[in-house]
Amino acid sequence: LLNIKCLYARVISQPALTVLQQAGIATEYDQLVTAIQNRTKDGFCPMERAVWDIDSPEEALVAIQCTLEQLSK
Repeated sequence: LLNIKCLYARVISQPALTVLQQAGIATEYDQLVTAIQNRTKDGFCPMERAVWDIDSPEEALVAIQCTLEQLSK
């Protein structure tokens, strides 16, 4: 949806890497983890949590936008 051709991440979760690979987006990373933790390390990162069970790119984009709005308040 965002016309991303390649992506670099210092840390990436396995589910995120799988989605990117399925979409044909070249991905480089330093560390692969099961899931991205939040800053306090007591749960998932808000973005990771927002899209965890979403398969649709359109739904994922809306979920990310909503989460960004909530976090910016």
